[in-house]
Amino acid sequence: MATTTTVNITDHSRQKPLSAEHPITTEQVDDKVSYSIKVGNSTIELASTKSPVILHEAHNPEEGASKKYPDVYYISPKDVNLSVLKKSSTVTYCPYKGYASYYSVIDGPEDVAWSYEEAYDQVSPIRGRLSFYENKVIKA
Repeated sequence: MATTTTVNITDHSRQKPLSAEHPITTEQVDDKVSYSIKVGNSTIELASTKSPVILHEAHNPEEGASKKYPDVYYISPKDVNLSVLKKSSTVTYCPYKGYASYYSVIDGPEDVAWSYEEAYDQVSPIRGRLSFYENKVIKA
């Protein structure tokens, strides 16, 4: 029997402040970024934008040494083809960004995108934007 857990995505009690040991910065850029996905014999456009927000994050304390994560592009929902996506039941937590909700392609791959719908204020430029797993979609 499956169990259901309710998560309060506006609960900030576990938030960690940004620091020199774990810097996160964001920047709005004028780059064209597109994502699509192959489902069966069809290619479906998932998103296309000329104004993504890029999140730069560095340092993974669990690895003990400074490490830079790959840059992550976040796209406004107005530039995402939401008609082909559905919210999944997956929710994850980052102490620096908040709770992330995930999106799957309708009748296709699961959890191809995520969004910090109530991102913490320290990363507010990504709030409500979607990002795509580049190993699950085609980036152009």
